[in-house]
Amino acid sequence: MAPAPSILSHPTLAYQPFSTIYKLYRLATILLRFPLWLVKALIPSLRPLPTWTFKQTLARNIAYNMVHTDATLSITKPLSLAPGKEGPRWTTIHPPSDEQQQQQQQQLYTGPMASTTIHPAVIGGTWYSTKTTAAAPTGPDSVPKTWTKIALHFHGGAFVLGDGRQDATGFLGNLLTRHAGFDAVFAPQYRLAGYGGRDPFPAALQDCLTAYLYLVRTLGVAPARITVSGDSAGGNLAVGLLRYLERYGEGGGAGSLLPLPGAVVLLSPWVNPSAAELTDYEGWGLMRTDYLPRAFLVWGYRAYIRQAASAEGISEWVDPLGHPFVTQVPVFVSWAGGEVLGVDCARWAAEMREKRGGAGGDGGWRFEVNVEEGGAPHDTLLAGDVLGWEKSAEEVARKIRRFCGGETLVR
Repeated sequence: MAPAPSILSHPTLAYQPFSTIYKLYRLATILLRFPLWLVKALIPSLRPLPTWTFKQTLARNIAYNMVHTDATLSITKPLSLAPGKEGPRWTTIHPPSDEQQQQQQQQLYTGPMASTTIHPAVIGGTWYSTKTTAAAPTGPDSVPKTWTKIALHFHGGAFVLGDGRQDATGFLGNLLTRHAGFDAVFAPQYRLAGYGGRDPFPAALQDCLTAYLYLVRTLGVAPARITVSGDSAGGNLAVGLLRYLERYGEGGGAGSLLPLPGAVVLLSPWVNPSAAELTDYEGWGLMRTDYLPRAFLVWGYRAYIRQAASAEGISEWVDPLGHPFVTQVPVFVSWAGGEVLGVDCARWAAEMREKRGGAGGDGGWRFEVNVEEGGAPHDTLLAGDVLGWEKSAEEVARKIRRFCGGETLVR
């Protein structure tokens, strides 16, 4: 049984002056260990895997410690709706506001989306395309006719970090437009969860639906032209949105309001966040090749799920593992051989394939799997440029292109 929902307090280290003192301490420990990291990165036999490069080895150690510091402090930063450096590529989305729209909103945001305390909110998002200066479309007439394939991408960050903007998601946005075959990518800035009761479930999932409705209803994009994608926690949200559309939308007979997308792409999806506190990730033997500390996963679980008002009844909406379902939509899922979340990804993929077999075997829906080789760490499409896994990320993007183009990779 899931633990009782509760409002969790920030750790003492999140407050000043303790926060600054802790950051200085962590910086000092990193500087002290840096020479040892350099030696290990220079000698292949001392690297996580002998095939890893100098940059991959050094970047993994730095990234792990930076993420661990963020997780220890557990500070969810505020989000801005100002365009910022994204300029004309930024857009703001408003949920239904007038009386007629609000009545329809009850039909759109129902089931797990309905909450007495969490309501649809104004969000923003960034557009990526091969033309980096292209402005965000404002209506059906402003969507370029050349945009035949559009990706709606939900960023990762354990539900507590990230924003879909250029600095955090630019590498992934460029991969999807330059290598995965998408003419444009829309990356919404969904609400982040935080201690003190800040925006737990279903806030992020509501925002993902708001972004999808923006494409389908505001811009008039044909659902078949949309691929819903997500990395890490964003992959979790993509699965949740697909399940929702199958049950309450077109899959459940309400196609005119909530149609199904053309495809779903999942990149290192976090499919079992509720197990974060109980899972022995060290025992899986993959910590040496990944940069995700257990503390980071626990922070995301506690902020997003533990604090949810309906925490007792949301398991299938936050934990895809153990809750397979039938879908009409083609699904592509990819994870890396050296990441800790890959163990659960493989289990969930097996569950979905078994469900697919029950729905008609090879005559069922398309469900394809890709595993990055070379001991790659978590979510290379999001941070491959920083971690030294650009080539691996580009190869995954090309496989996405073939999948969305109709070529089967793996059955």
